[in-house]
Amino acid sequence: MIFVVGGTGFIGSHFLRALKEAGHDVKCLIRTPGRAGTCTAMGFSTASGDITDRDSLKTALEGVHTVAHLVGIIEERGSQKFHKVHFGGTINLVEEATLAGVRHFIYVSALGADINSPYPYARTKAQAEGAVKSSG
Repeated sequence: MIFVVGGTGFIGSHFLRALKEAGHDVKCLIRTPGRAGTCTAMGFSTASGDITDRDSLKTALEGVHTVAHLVGIIEERGSQKFHKVHFGGTINLVEEATLAGVRHFIYVSALGADINSPYPYARTKAQAEGAVKSSG
């Protein structure tokens, strides 16, 4: 099973269509319940959770062999901060995927991701890349 995080976003919706056309078994992590239709309309299962809440990921990864992590925020709003979502959320997902025995982890970063960037978006995307690379 492929676990898609960020499937209700722009890239995610296109990715889900490609997975559907290829006949893959997919489960989507859904942070906002009202957006589950993007996944369920394609016949995919869902799990409620948020990558910034590690506890919500614990049972969601059962039976998963591949994680596709597509989450990215363009601007900070409320509690959704670049460091918390891009870096902290990725750490949570990588660690829970490791515990669940996930074999493959696909991370979609961003052009210009750079640990030395003056821009928090690019810097936190690079930090997340590092977390994925060092996870094994």
